[in-house]
Amino acid sequence: MTGRLHMIEADQPGRRVGIRAQDGIDWTCSYPDDLHGIVTGLVEKIVRVEGTGRRVTASTGRLQVQRLELVPEHAQDSLFSVEPIPLGQLRAEQGIERPQGLAALVDPDWEDDEQGRRFLEATLGCSPPR
Repeated sequence: MTGRLHMIEADQPGRRVGIRAQDGIDWTCSYPDDLHGIVTGLVEKIVRVEGTGRRVTASTGRLQVQRLELVPEHAQDSLFSVEPIPLGQLRAEQGIERPQGLAALVDPDWEDDEQGRRFLEATLGCSPPR
């Protein structure tokens, strides 16, 4: 599962973290002592977590963490370069002949429903306007 680590309870017994998954489900996760140093540095970060758990309600779950790692939020791959690339070259490489307009940014399958709002909240870390 991938989500934002948004809450931590560091005191023993009962160390736990809250991870809001991208689908909006808020997971309360217990974790072993050997992950404590990693967990404390990941608050408000996007993380990938593996473990055993179950959904408790439609929007909550409980998980026993076995593995936890940071998801790099700003990966720099071959898409990025240090040197500026001429606009004409970019257009040719990307197959763009003219401005595409705002319609190119719209997902035709997107539904503005509760599940979509939970996804945006989990991804952006805040509630979208209604």
